[in-house]
Amino acid sequence: MVAIPQIPPISQKMFYIIIAIIIIIGLIFALLQFRRIRKAQKNVDSLTKETTQRKIDLVRRDLKSHGIKSDLVLPPEFPGSTTENKSTISDMGGSYNYDIREKIRDFESTTGFKKIQKSLGAIENRERQFERKEDKFEMDEQEFKRRISKFDRDK
Repeated sequence: MVAIPQIPPISQKMFYIIIAIIIIIGLIFALLQFRRIRKAQKNVDSLTKETTQRKIDLVRRDLKSHGIKSDLVLPPEFPGSTTENKSTISDMGGSYNYDIREKIRDFESTTGFKKIQKSLGAIENRERQFERKEDKFEMDEQEFKRRISKFDRDK
């Protein structure tokens, strides 16, 4: 028969110390994870505030370009301009800042392109309607004489 090695006995004090060390390591790990989650959530919150501020600024610029007075009222959590927010955004690092600017440029270009396409479609519709109306009123000389002679006959 093979002899099974026996585990040396551990005193009760040593057992409690080992359990306490395991619990402390677990708590430290949980606190670090909690801290990382809070930091990520703060970054997300600041990015959402920045994007809503950018959207509001885009709407204001659009209204200014169309000559409409801007009556947008900002919530108290948003400052008057995006320049005041730049210090908090730049604290997050250059790559985030660059990515945000890149996404905003893409967003501006796509929305501008969509607006231009929409207005182009509206202009084309108006052209078609105008051409239909123009076709109704266009007539050659013989058609004109025929219609006038029709009125002359009625008298």
